[in-house]
Amino acid sequence: MRALCLLVASFLAPLAASSPARTHPRLQAAPVDTSSAPRIEADRYATEFGTIFRGELLNTKFTIYNHGQSDLTIQKITNSCQCTASSFTIDGKTWIEAELRDATQLGVLSPGEEALLEVKMRTAIATTPGKDAAISKAIRIYSNDPNRRVMNLELNATMISPFTIEPTTIDFGVVHKGTRAKRSAVIWSDTLGDFPITGATSPSPEFVTVTATRVATDPGVPPTWRIDAELAPTTPIGDVISHVDLVLDHARVKEIQLQVHYAVESNVVFIDNKPDHGELLDFEVMTAGTAKTIELTVENGDASVPYLLRSAALSNCRPTSTGFVCEVIEVERGMKYVVKVTAPGTLGKTSYFQGDLVLTADHPDVPLRKVRYRGWYKQGSP
Repeated sequence: MRALCLLVASFLAPLAASSPARTHPRLQAAPVDTSSAPRIEADRYATEFGTIFRGELLNTKFTIYNHGQSDLTIQKITNSCQCTASSFTIDGKTWIEAELRDATQLGVLSPGEEALLEVKMRTAIATTPGKDAAISKAIRIYSNDPNRRVMNLELNATMISPFTIEPTTIDFGVVHKGTRAKRSAVIWSDTLGDFPITGATSPSPEFVTVTATRVATDPGVPPTWRIDAELAPTTPIGDVISHVDLVLDHARVKEIQLQVHYAVESNVVFIDNKPDHGELLDFEVMTAGTAKTIELTVENGDASVPYLLRSAALSNCRPTSTGFVCEVIEVERGMKYVVKVTAPGTLGKTSYFQGDLVLTADHPDVPLRKVRYRGWYKQGSP
């Protein structure tokens, strides 16, 4: 009997090994017939620019085809970088970059028809200023091709900076409102030869003005330019990262972009007991049973715009504001105040407390200010 079982098993084994796995008929996916579907193709899928200079303006074209058997609808086209701009011609209409950003239905290609995609890349803003890098930017074309809903096209290059900028960023740092500030940078190149700068602009000329001046150099010294930027007193409060654009009259390099940074603050300053931690009233570790007072000084540096403190109160207090005392001392009306916050000797079983000191005032820039406070209780001596 055992011999018979072994004989049957040896007979069935090859059949089991060669039989494909079976799926329940109701669970099998029906084959998709795409023979009559549209099919998007391109004359190529990447443009290789090789080694380029930062500041070159690159141009390329792609031809888009419908190699399918039914109408191909081009829905939208997007770029992976703001340095890249496209225009697309289909059905006799040309869509420019500004129109492509919001369009969701660009046109239809019948079987065998084609469209033209033109792409421009501003290498001056393609990567971090001053950095040599391999760059790869993508253009994505969305369509109703069931097998390729998104077709990717690439722009590839190895970019080097043929000029030197010192410093690499025009940084005004922290400037109080109403202050006129100036900063400069120097640009030179021992690679480009002569590179006349014919224009210098900023995106916000009402706040940042910029000029370019040729620097006289000794023989043998590379061509050099000085870039001067000035921050207007009317620049609004805020921390801004921007840029300035330089236009060049050069065979290859057409533009240079410099980063600009400035932080404009109000003339009203809030001085706490932890200047290195932002605005913070830090009671640190307190001895349980002993009250403690911390002072916040408010100083106004612009007498023409008075800071009139109206109230000082505690908010978002945890666990409670009970026992805390706020006192406002007017040192000079509109110019200087001292706000004293006293924490009680204990808050019961709670060891940690925190909240906000809220100041309201008549002032165009800082009508409301919140300064955080915190502290700990410790039994016995700290």
